[in-house]
Amino acid sequence: MDSSVSPPGPDGLTSEERERIRAWANEEGIEVKARGRLSKDLIGNYRSVHARR
Repeated sequence: MDSSVSPPGPDGLTSEERERIRAWANEEGIEVKARGRLSKDLIGNYRSVHARR
């Protein structure tokens, strides 16, 4: 495994993916905590938006 990529957490996301989702949420004006788990709805919305691109 590439040591520069963090392993997925209990939510199936790497820390890099969580940071990308948080950054996207902030850009969209969606309130999100700086740490901790992300809601399944937020993750789903992020994936839905980015699947269309």
